[in-house]
Amino acid sequence: MAADRRATSRRCCARCGSTRCRRRHLPLSASARSTPRSTSVTDKLTPVIRNRIEPKGFVLLNWGHVGWTQVFTKKPVQTVDDLKKVKLYTSAGNDRMVQWFKSNGFEPRAMAMTDIMTGLTTGMIEGLPTPPLAALMFQWYRQTPYMLDIGLAPIVGASVITTKTWKTIPDADKPKLLAAADAVEQRLRVDVPKQDQSSIEMMAKQGLTVTKATGPEWRTELDSLGKTMRGEMVPADIYDLANKAREEFRRQRKPAGQ
Repeated sequence: MAADRRATSRRCCARCGSTRCRRRHLPLSASARSTPRSTSVTDKLTPVIRNRIEPKGFVLLNWGHVGWTQVFTKKPVQTVDDLKKVKLYTSAGNDRMVQWFKSNGFEPRAMAMTDIMTGLTTGMIEGLPTPPLAALMFQWYRQTPYMLDIGLAPIVGASVITTKTWKTIPDADKPKLLAAADAVEQRLRVDVPKQDQSSIEMMAKQGLTVTKATGPEWRTELDSLGKTMRGEMVPADIYDLANKAREEFRRQRKPAGQ
């Protein structure tokens, strides 16, 4: 039973189909930063990811949408240069991410998630990218009273099960399991954006100041950051497929005559 629980709790990478990581950001450029667009991109990537992890011995059950990453800081951030001066939290053990931040002009500080509050209170870090719900739940916002509304990236995880365990499930029950998993995914797609918004409203009542990251400067920077992930943090084919899906979504949503 313990082995089965471990098998069903593994996470796969939304970018490359790797089972080594638990949570990732989808590789979307600035113009894809909305929940409908990100879910549309996820849907297009699903068959590719499923086919990529199956030879590694895993079956994809569903996606888990965690929310959009915003940036919470001790001081207000108005410009890209302001953000690049902030000592930003990044998770320990991911040297590639640290180097990616540095190569793009940021000041990353790697540490365990359990050390975030200590890092904030001691000044080791001055900000962190996180969904609003997490900032509220862990009370990080009390040390970072400014939120840059930037929609940096959607955080998407995946529930997978080992092929070995999957084969032990009666065939008659497999469709039921997949249907239940899909129901959870669809509910998260609806509930998580609402939870993020309500979290922002609750934190605002406690003194949180929200700054919008708008204008060409931010769009240019976000698009540039996305491109630097291609082939380094994200396999080139997955990155290209995600952007192709984004463009298709935009064309479908574009009003007639424009």
